[in-house]
Amino acid sequence: MRARRRIRASAGAVAAASFVAVAALASAQAGTAAQATCAGWTLSRPPSPGSDDVLLGTAVTSPGQVWAVGEYVNAESGEQDLIARWTGSEWLQVPSPNPAPPAQLNELDGVAAVSAREAWAVGDSGLSTGEDTKTLIARWRDGAWTQVASPSPGSLVNYLGGVAAIGPASAWAVGNYSGNGKQRTLILRFAGHAWQRVRSASPGYLNVLDAVAATSA
Repeated sequence: MRARRRIRASAGAVAAASFVAVAALASAQAGTAAQATCAGWTLSRPPSPGSDDVLLGTAVTSPGQVWAVGEYVNAESGEQDLIARWTGSEWLQVPSPNPAPPAQLNELDGVAAVSAREAWAVGDSGLSTGEDTKTLIARWRDGAWTQVASPSPGSLVNYLGGVAAIGPASAWAVGNYSGNGKQRTLILRFAGHAWQRVRSASPGYLNVLDAVAATSA
């Protein structure tokens, strides 16, 4: 089984996740949370392409550029990653990289955006049983999302739950990996050329990192 909680939602319930992006959008328009004013909550339905859809992360760069990522269930190909973009007036599904078979499960758990032209999304890909998963990192650049090579040191499970980006040449991703009966923290760093693993502490039997923040390179 995967080393973190699996959050599931029906296609109707998935719309609630868009409130997170709308709240962040209101703050971005005002400049700071302290200055933000909001007349009220409005429902803005994101794409629901599958029979079971969920959004797990959001990122905002401007009132017309909001990202939301997660997954949806396709009857033919299994779980597919889901990327939605807020244009300022509506949510649109954006083509996203889903690793080819034998991967039956693709999920994006976190997203970070530096600008309208640069963003990262992280998650995992593997078998529907949740075993033999590999880290999954996608990059938004030149108007498209593409998969980027990323380390997967575990023999059983490799998972990324959070990502933080400072600029085009500086980003961090965190999660965990497992093998030989122990689950260890996983930290990856992007310094402009390729994602590389960074040593991290794993003090217990079950170790996992789900979120990361950065202030500078």
